[in-house]
Amino acid sequence: RLTYRLLKENGYTLPWIETRRNIELDFERVAKLLQQNWDWRQKATGHRGLMHAEREWQRALQTFRDEISSLNQRIRNYNLEIPSNQFHRRQINVDQEINQIINSSD
Repeated sequence: RLTYRLLKENGYTLPWIETRRNIELDFERVAKLLQQNWDWRQKATGHRGLMHAEREWQRALQTFRDEISSLNQRIRNYNLEIPSNQFHRRQINVDQEINQIINSSD
């Protein structure tokens, strides 16, 4: 704890802590993008607007799935690097996250 405190006070951190932080920031970024796309899709009107919004939503879903797959690989690598199991990060369940975004705006 003393070492960590000294590192933190001097602007440094342990590499695995920085890795976890970056994973969380990247997850927040991709989830926010998907949420924005869902919100835009929900506001689309007219037949052509709805068709365009649905195509964009499907693209956003595929991008989100790809990003989560990449993040899950980074999480697996992170879990191998950390000094204790108590710091493990669970894999991201892509379908659960998509459902949460869809249902949050109901």
